[in-house]
Amino acid sequence: MMKDVEVSYAFTVSPEEIERHLTPRSIVEYQGTFEVRAVEETADGWEITVESERMGPDSRSVLEFTETESGYAYEQTDGGVFESLRTEITIDDDGEAIDADEDRDEYTWVTAQSSFSFGGTFRFIKDWFGASPRKKELERLFLNLANDLESASEFEDGRSET
Repeated sequence: MMKDVEVSYAFTVSPEEIERHLTPRSIVEYQGTFEVRAVEETADGWEITVESERMGPDSRSVLEFTETESGYAYEQTDGGVFESLRTEITIDDDGEAIDADEDRDEYTWVTAQSSFSFGGTFRFIKDWFGASPRKKELERLFLNLANDLESASEFEDGRSET
């Protein structure tokens, strides 16, 4: 049985703006756990070789990305610390207003759903302990995306004034 983690974030920009910033490479980089070692485009999507120096040599793995109708999905296919990892990131342009900001009609919601298992002996315990760090990685993905979107907006605003 795999452990499931889900995080959603409401953005005040268009889905197209999010899509410009959200790429397979940026998804890995925004999470902040792994460094991208190589990106290879394949017939079905992208294979990204990643590694984390703080996790040691066993962390080197390949993430296989595919583009979906509403975002991206990726799986760990070779190596790595997980026995199984699958994550789907969806962009929903039918976002509803949040109670705290009723003046705004629409939001673009981005959701990351991740299922994983470390496998092996005591799988249940390792997966349970791994849920919190995995959730933090997904939250970091959205915070870094939001920072990039804000920086791009400030840059565009500044450029239009000159």
